[in-house]
Amino acid sequence: MAQRKIIDVAKELLEEKIISYIEPSEKKVESARRKVEEAKQNLKKAEEKARLEKEQWLKLKKEFAGKIDANRISINNFKKKLNSASDKVKAKYEEKLHELEGKNKKMMVRIGKYKDERAEKWVSFKNVLVRDVEEIGSSLSDLSKSFLK
Repeated sequence: MAQRKIIDVAKELLEEKIISYIEPSEKKVESARRKVEEAKQNLKKAEEKARLEKEQWLKLKKEFAGKIDANRISINNFKKKLNSASDKVKAKYEEKLHELEGKNKKMMVRIGKYKDERAEKWVSFKNVLVRDVEEIGSSLSDLSKSFLK
């Protein structure tokens, strides 16, 4: 009888040990499942964010390409007007036009070479581009006004 009790107690202890080994692995599996689901959700969010950023970049690139092309057309039109002007007037404006034309071409190259960077660099790049495009447009406008005087 005492042997029977010892065997029963040993069985219970053994069962508890087995269960304690099984239970943590089930928890580990469940924890791993949760982590996989979280990773899947994070991946979906990251993919969506990347898609939106790419769309934003393409939209901005198209917008700036249009503005840069408009600046190029304005510069060419201004050059045509200068052809009928005196040599003194041509000399005054040609240097500034050449400078603006160079800046305009550099901006187009910068847009073409831009690689997706961190968000901080993107914001900085965009701000510089906006400033430069506006600066060229403003300079062209000022040149036109002074030329027409």
